Amino acid sequence: KPLYEGVCVACHGPAGKGNIDLGAPDLTDGYWLYGDSNESLTKTIVEGRHGVMPSHRLLLGETRARLAAAYAWSLSNASAKPVQ
Repeated sequence: KPLYEGVCVACHGPAGKGNIDLGAPDLTDGYWLYGDSNESLTKTIVEGRHGVMPSHRLLLGETRARLAAAYAWSLSNASAKPVQ
């Protein structure tokens, strides 16, 4: 959650609802354009997507990107225990 709040919140918002004007999707709805696996989410965070989602490789690195991906995944999986 701290990584999300430090990096992702600027575009996806504090509740993960996204910002259509920025092209930042809602992370709480369970629809994942590139898949909802930890590997897919980590790839999106590390490499970015189609010039809309910036790469955060240099800012986060691989390990912290995986942690941010796990938190992002938890936003749309309410039945899962939230990642702190």
